[in-house]
Amino acid sequence: MKDWEKDATKIFKGKTIKKIKYMTKEDAKKWDWKQAPIIEFTDGHEIMASADDEGNGCGAFFTTHRDMSIIPQGDW
Repeated sequence: MKDWEKDATKIFKGKTIKKIKYMTKEDAKKWDWKQAPIIEFTDGHEIMASADDEGNGCGAFFTTHRDMSIIPQGDW
């Protein structure tokens, strides 16, 4: 069985977040999604929330921070 946790940790550990942004309206229309929240790293890589591993819609990020418990989907 693949160790997704280990593999993802290896790829993302130590990266620095540059900004949180939303998928462009144009990209959201192409994907037929709402605007997904995207974490952009300083090295140019990005990660975004999906409803599932097949890309059937975007998802929101839930956080443990009391001032922002959810980074919601955007609308287009």
